[in-house]
Amino acid sequence: MHRLKNLSKKIMAMILAAELIAAAGMVLDILYTVYLTRQNARLQKQAEAIAVDLVQNQIAGEVTGTAKRTKKTGADLIEKAYVRRIAKKAENLEYVPASTDTNIGASEVYDIVQSAYSYSGGRLSRSSGTANGPNGKETYYNLNMSGVVRTMRGMGNTDAYWERKDGCKMLGNYIMVAANLSRHPRGSIVKTSLGLAIVCDTGGFASRNPTQIDIATNW
Repeated sequence: MHRLKNLSKKIMAMILAAELIAAAGMVLDILYTVYLTRQNARLQKQAEAIAVDLVQNQIAGEVTGTAKRTKKTGADLIEKAYVRRIAKKAENLEYVPASTDTNIGASEVYDIVQSAYSYSGGRLSRSSGTANGPNGKETYYNLNMSGVVRTMRGMGNTDAYWERKDGCKMLGNYIMVAANLSRHPRGSIVKTSLGLAIVCDTGGFASRNPTQIDIATNW
């Protein structure tokens, strides 16, 4: 009986020891988890501090290194937007005022406007006398345009009159043409085989052929 009691005590002691070991293990797990959490938080703060420092240094370096480029890039973007805006208006046959340059034909605005449209068919020439352009029949005429220019001035057009190398009479960015004013009112922008044109005049032909375009030239 005495031996049985001693054995029971030993078993109880072993069970208690096992429970204590298990409890200690749980405590250690908890402490280790807390340690890892704190370590992760500390490491995260360090990483954030390093990242902020790197970003600040990067920004400082880029600001120093690209200050000159920034001004140029901004100017380039403005220039591109300006070109796109003019080209879009020209493509939509909207009037674009001419540059104030004395040589309109060499101006950027003129190049943008006339480059917005091209015609792949036959072109009107002095020798041909007539052509089938994008709006139909095209002819040419050579008259003093001072009265026509005065009429356009009365409508508010202030673009300079000039003559292109190929002989077309120009008002600003556009070839001067006569057309049926019911179909194309004065100031309208129309397509021709020689480029974009502005309707400034009309003639007897307009009643016979309302789609005909008569192009002003010095031929």
